[in-house]
Amino acid sequence: MISEICLYLYPIRMIFDVAALSRTNMMATIGKFVASRRKALRLTQEELAFQSGLGYRFVREVEGGKPTVQFNKLEQLLAFLGFSLVPTPNSSQSTEGL
Repeated sequence: MISEICLYLYPIRMIFDVAALSRTNMMATIGKFVASRRKALRLTQEELAFQSGLGYRFVREVEGGKPTVQFNKLEQLLAFLGFSLVPTPNSSQSTEGL
């Protein structure tokens, strides 16, 4: 069973333990990350939305930490920023059979 979601943020890695962390807290952290990357790229929310092929409202909701965003759109936004969500087994679990 996969119990962690790993968000790779080159050169660092953030681990979200799905079992222990609420989706609201996880999305708030991801939202802060997206906002900081957008600002580092000197983009407005509108520019990020247009360039990533997503809507302004979606970008605003992600940055606001909305816990119920569409995962495929979140993946698209993160991919535009050069990152991805990768499910990984936690360290105590074997990777056999995966």
